[in-house]
Amino acid sequence: MRKENIPPALFEELKKKANRARRTIYNRILNKVKEYNGTINRRTGSFLVAKDLDINFTKYLTEQDKEDLRKANAYIQPVIQGKPQIIVRKETKSLEPLKGISSIDPFLPSSLLDEATEMAEKVYPFLYIFENSIRNVIKTFMETKYGIDWWETRVKQLHSNIDREVLKRMNQEKQDRWAATKRGIHKIYYTDLNDLNIIIDDNWPVFKKLHNRKTWVIEHIMQLKYSRNIIAHNNRLKSRDIISIQTKIREWFDQIKDLQV
Repeated sequence: MRKENIPPALFEELKKKANRARRTIYNRILNKVKEYNGTINRRTGSFLVAKDLDINFTKYLTEQDKEDLRKANAYIQPVIQGKPQIIVRKETKSLEPLKGISSIDPFLPSSLLDEATEMAEKVYPFLYIFENSIRNVIKTFMETKYGIDWWETRVKQLHSNIDREVLKRMNQEKQDRWAATKRGIHKIYYTDLNDLNIIIDDNWPVFKKLHNRKTWVIEHIMQLKYSRNIIAHNNRLKSRDIISIQTKIREWFDQIKDLQV
């Protein structure tokens, strides 16, 4: 194997990460080339081994390397009983927006695409409709009780800090004129879950129709806040947390479906 085909610094990283001798790393790269039935070169093989070991190899890539990796990701040609057989690689299950994003892209293991799909299908829609349902419930109940100026009398006057933060978010949105999407007209759409809890807590007689126990409502919101923060920072939830989210949100909608304001 010609050493110059493989970036020397990457080769040293492979040795260190795998904690293996030079010859062992050479053999591992050769095996990767064989796995692709010789359709890739040793340099490309070294990048694929680095990917297997979760090593960031992007700094070593040329434009030709990137093209070679894209081609390698399209198919694999293992030798089965001495006969080459083209087998299309199993594609990561993906949503429409994820199409065209390849797991061979630097920093992007296939597991990350799987996680993105799982979060998009099983978590985000639930959190989205739940949080906005809470806002709409609060707005409807408060307007019915205190009129359209309820924010000024029941939030701004009692909790100026909430109003200040909301105004900051609204002003920032005005500054970002390039952003086509706007949150909404009413200030309630610029609140976070803590704000919503405070509004409900301070005006519980208004929201008592939701449940006879205030703690039921507050706990539902706060329990989902934890999971929402994890998703907001682009991290994955465990299966049991996903099930818990879906259960809590279904409970919420079962509770309000026949509610009369």
